[in-house]
Amino acid sequence: MSRPLDVIALRGLSARAIHGVLPEEHVSPQPFVVDVALWVDSLDAAHRDDIAQTVSYAEVADIVARILNGPALRLIETLAHKMRGNVRQSQFPHRLRPMARFRVPRRFEPVRAKGRRAL
Repeated sequence: MSRPLDVIALRGLSARAIHGVLPEEHVSPQPFVVDVALWVDSLDAAHRDDIAQTVSYAEVADIVARILNGPALRLIETLAHKMRGNVRQSQFPHRLRPMARFRVPRRFEPVRAKGRRAL
């Protein structure tokens, strides 16, 4: 039987970037805000007080920033997929289920998209 997972959330990771389907979204950078939730088994890290047994928030933030500031993509679903894949491929030693939620400004209320995939 597996242990319950804990949630570690990084909220408000932001960058100005060029992504989107519409031509005007590629004219100049627009603000993107990403919330990342990581479902992790942090029990060993807590008992050992060992950063190597848990998620590096700084590394996750760097991954998100690198992808947001990378080449322009059309879909935020593609951004989320790249972020999940890169976070999971990093050196985290445990089961990890990342989820990203985006707030993207539009002419109307900000668009929100989120996706979660298990390993």
